[in-house]
Amino acid sequence: MDGMVNPRVRVVSIMASIQSSKTLGIELAICYIIANLPGSALWLDQTADDVKDQAEARLHVLFEECEPVKALFPLNRHKKRKITIRFSNSMTL
Repeated sequence: MDGMVNPRVRVVSIMASIQSSKTLGIELAICYIIANLPGSALWLDQTADDVKDQAEARLHVLFEECEPVKALFPLNRHKKRKITIRFSNSMTL
């Protein structure tokens, strides 16, 4: 986890079995980064539909439950889209 939130680390490789919370670990690191190390971030998936599903089913739900991230949601609802969020601390995901 330290490597995922260290701005000096450029690449983190994770080798693990299936269904072992790899995605959850990355999602939690994104919450930490949004609240503490704002900057641009890119979340990639295989298709645009997969990105929308991931955002709606997991990321937005997690962000709503994480108070430091929820506090940074943009006041303008048009800046919070399914696949792009422009947070009030100037971070874009």
